[in-house]
Amino acid sequence: MKGFLAVVLALTPTFLAMPRRAPIHYAFSYNEEVGCSGVPYLIRYLQKVEVNGKPFTADGCLVGEPTDMEVYIGNKGFFVWDVEVHGKPIHSSQAMMGTSCNAIDYAAQLVMKIKELAIAIRDHGHRDECFDCPFACVTTALMNGGNAVNTVPEHCSFTFSIRTLTAEEAPTLERDVQQYIDTTILPEMRREFAGATVLLKRGINFPPFIGDEKAPFTQQAMHLCKSHKPRHTGGGTEAGFFQDILHIPTVIAGPGDSRYIHLADERVSVAFMDQCMQMVKDLATLLTSAGKQGNL
Repeated sequence: MKGFLAVVLALTPTFLAMPRRAPIHYAFSYNEEVGCSGVPYLIRYLQKVEVNGKPFTADGCLVGEPTDMEVYIGNKGFFVWDVEVHGKPIHSSQAMMGTSCNAIDYAAQLVMKIKELAIAIRDHGHRDECFDCPFACVTTALMNGGNAVNTVPEHCSFTFSIRTLTAEEAPTLERDVQQYIDTTILPEMRREFAGATVLLKRGINFPPFIGDEKAPFTQQAMHLCKSHKPRHTGGGTEAGFFQDILHIPTVIAGPGDSRYIHLADERVSVAFMDQCMQMVKDLATLLTSAGKQGNL
């Protein structure tokens, strides 16, 4: 993304010198790598902005993630939940006597229920064969609990997530997990300890992005990038905010070799930078130059 930012900033004098009939907008966000937590503030602002008495819009949005300069029109959404389980401690020599409540035991039971729900989503949920993993995938990734081998653990926490294909999958999973907590986990825990609690808290999240291969903006970007077929990625970007919330036709295309993303030697070749410079300039010319009506 830094390579793409460098490209658009370097092209600013070119854009200013163009005989344009429409504006070119730069949208810079923060914390994209840790859950796209910055861009919602920008989206909410743009939802309130009016241009000549009409809601803000654009004819296209180019998200410059590193894609080998191929055009992507889809990525999965991402939702994360933190779960905190609170039981009652006691020396392990007195475990299972009805005088304690093992937080790790009940957290593990909940984790296995989440796996059961994940399998049901995999086997019976929505599928999109454009993705390498064609279903919404659920993962329990972090877990921590207890404080000593000779103590029934009072606390356990874990984190699970889902990579979504549709807007409904995350709320449905959250509802099903909460229902299991309320109807099964908590009643069992409170038979042992009336003060037991389980807190399910939604963390970072961003929507899926499903673009339109036949949209004029997509076709223009594919032509300029010499892409024969648009691609999809299981990773996340901010594209869904622009496409689904602001209803702006969006594509993902930018300089950078996808093999080096998030590695110690992550880098961008000069060839990719040059290709991106030309593509962005040509795309801006198609949309906004004299004789054209639109904005980017």
